[in-house]
Amino acid sequence: MDKSRFMALFPGEDPVLLARLYGCIEAAWSGRPLVSNEFYTPAVWSRIEAQKGCLPPEAGFYGPLEADRRLFASPLDQADGSIAVLEVKNLYPARPLAHQDYMGALMSLGVRREKFSDLMVVSDCCYIPMLPEIMPYILENLTKVGSNGVSCREVGLEELSVLPRPVRERSLQVASLRLDALVAEIAGISRSQAEALIKSGKVLLNYREVKDRAQDVHTQDVLTIRGSGKFRVGEITGETRKGRLRLTVEQY
Repeated sequence: MDKSRFMALFPGEDPVLLARLYGCIEAAWSGRPLVSNEFYTPAVWSRIEAQKGCLPPEAGFYGPLEADRRLFASPLDQADGSIAVLEVKNLYPARPLAHQDYMGALMSLGVRREKFSDLMVVSDCCYIPMLPEIMPYILENLTKVGSNGVSCREVGLEELSVLPRPVRERSLQVASLRLDALVAEIAGISRSQAEALIKSGKVLLNYREVKDRAQDVHTQDVLTIRGSGKFRVGEITGETRKGRLRLTVEQY
């Protein structure tokens, strides 16, 4: 794929980041092992993966625990050794800290968003996969989150695999497994509002943008709805007297 066509796939995205990603993909096609210096959002990597023949067979995008923000790597297993993990511990658990508190603390240090992946808050700790190059700076400078003192240390990537995933199971009743019907029920909005979200590209199905409101959704599919979160479609557990489907959904 030529560069101009590649860049045209991503209106509104940072052209500098995209140009660097294009260079990485071109280098990967030449057989050079490499890992990108940025984490990319689903709006970028899912669209690239949907383009047949865009990536070499051994290349791809990787995020710990299927994180939304992922590194490009070729071959894919190169990514494991290119991610450092920061553990930030809240020293005042009587004042709980939320995801946005940790995010704000990082941004206040001037750390660019593309340099770290999804934040995982578990009890009094936040785990942040990031590029190793920024780890020393954060270890030296991150001493507070909000008004709370914190301690920071680097941990191994393998520690993420044993963390409990923050999942909330919900039970829904839906008219059908059409995309617009599910989005409306999950987000608590009308079908027309759900259709508007879908048409504006704010709904991802299995990390890919889908603008067909009548698209069928299946169990174990992942829905990402901007403003509402990420959801995995569970099992159909029955049917109401009026013919609506009873369905479980896991919210992350």
